[in-house]
Amino acid sequence: MKPLAQAVGLAVLWGGLLILLAVLWVQSPFTGSASMFLGWTLPGAALLAGTWFWLEARKIRNVPRGRWPMGTVAAAWILTAWVVLAGVGPELALDGLILRDPARRALGTVLRWLPVVFAAALSTAGLAATLEARYRIVHAEAGAPGPPSP
Repeated sequence: MKPLAQAVGLAVLWGGLLILLAVLWVQSPFTGSASMFLGWTLPGAALLAGTWFWLEARKIRNVPRGRWPMGTVAAAWILTAWVVLAGVGPELALDGLILRDPARRALGTVLRWLPVVFAAALSTAGLAATLEARYRIVHAEAGAPGPPSP
């Protein structure tokens, strides 16, 4: 398969992951945010790894890939998973409501939104990376100079 078709295929998969996230988020009031985050994490982790290795194999340097960016993503993923699985957000929101503590309630609301914001941000970054890779591949095939890689 040609690299251009692979880039388009990866972009379609990242777009599909955003659709999956939307469907899971709509169902989360009934199923809970833990099942939503787990349902997104399994394909999300596989697609992130696949995109990473694909960008490395194609020598596309437009996306920062190193220990620090991947370590940051992994740490954020683990922190988000802990917040979701521990149920910290809903607990703080309920405590804030019962104790009439608006700051605690607001923090709980923010933490309840953390998994969907993280998943949406990572999915959007993956989509942007594959579309940028597609752009670079098109310019490389056409022989046009295109913008330099950072």
